[in-house]
Amino acid sequence: MVTVLDPDLQATGAHCSHCFRRIESSEPFELPADTDPLHSKFCSKDCLAANKSQSHSLLFTTESPLPEEMVTAHVSPDAIEARQKVQANFASFIKKEGRAVPLLVARFIGRQVAREITKMTSSGQTPDPKDDYTGADIEEYQLADHMERLRYLEVQSPTEEYRLLVDILQTALPGLEQFVTDERHATLLGKMAYNAMGVCFGGGRDDKAGPIVFMS
Repeated sequence: MVTVLDPDLQATGAHCSHCFRRIESSEPFELPADTDPLHSKFCSKDCLAANKSQSHSLLFTTESPLPEEMVTAHVSPDAIEARQKVQANFASFIKKEGRAVPLLVARFIGRQVAREITKMTSSGQTPDPKDDYTGADIEEYQLADHMERLRYLEVQSPTEEYRLLVDILQTALPGLEQFVTDERHATLLGKMAYNAMGVCFGGGRDDKAGPIVFMS
């Protein structure tokens, strides 16, 4: 449903930020460095496009989360600069903390937003189930429905982490911050902490105790 690389592996750029395979090419696919504070690398155009469509465009680029036909106002340079600043702050926080859960929560919310926008612009067409999970009826069973069924740990929502996420959503499109409240953020953190699992290729890692990636 949502996946992220271990933060230290994300920083190396040696693995695809979408499918997690080691990047063999000397010229990986990536977004311009000044528009992606995570400096994500991808093994193919397909992985880059899939990652952007699911959550990356909302969280870590200056692109509008809305399709072109719905954009009615010009975005000022000051607004773009403000968006870049909060994204850089969140990326720095993730690197400093070295934890996957904050980014898992952000990407889950990003997927929810992307799904709602798709529904608004698809003229009533049913989205492809492959976009979210195999074999699910998207019209009757949403991402949020799946998340509601998961057990969770009782945790508090760290003030700095919550504020950074709210800032990202608000600067991307005013009103998106309504997708997350302090209470909802704490619940998502608890669900990710309880249900996240580590997965790895081959024999795993011998340089760190723990898995290569976290997946919920």
